[in-house]
Amino acid sequence: MGFRQDSYARVWSVENKGNYSTARISISRKDKNTGAYTTDFQDGYVRLVGQAHTAFQGVQIDEKKGISIKISSCEVTNVYTAPDGKVSYTPHYTIFGLEIQDGNQNNKGNNVNSVNTNNGSDGFMNIPDDIDDGELPFN
Repeated sequence: MGFRQDSYARVWSVENKGNYSTARISISRKDKNTGAYTTDFQDGYVRLVGQAHTAFQGVQIDEKKGISIKISSCEVTNVYTAPDGKVSYTPHYTIFGLEIQDGNQNNKGNNVNSVNTNNGSDGFMNIPDDIDDGELPFN
């Protein structure tokens, strides 16, 4: 299995770097014979960009439990050319989209592609007819 779209991972720590974050994550699978979990993937420098970066803003992570996520969009590159011309063939892992799976965590911005339909809302904001147009943020 390993690092791929639609896989479940555990995030152990996140460090905000400004425009992106780096995370320490692991992906495990259950051995059918023993029932024990074995680690398929583990990396301490997975880059969180865009929605994945903003999803962890203000979220506290218990270092002993971590936070379970589902990766919805990711990429792996293995060739990087630095500005000085030096070429690196080390794999670089990037997550662009994710869903936070733990119910006890702050799930704001967890998946930009999902629509919450269980509240009966169609996603539009109700604006009263008597509001002055100067008060609207998109004028």
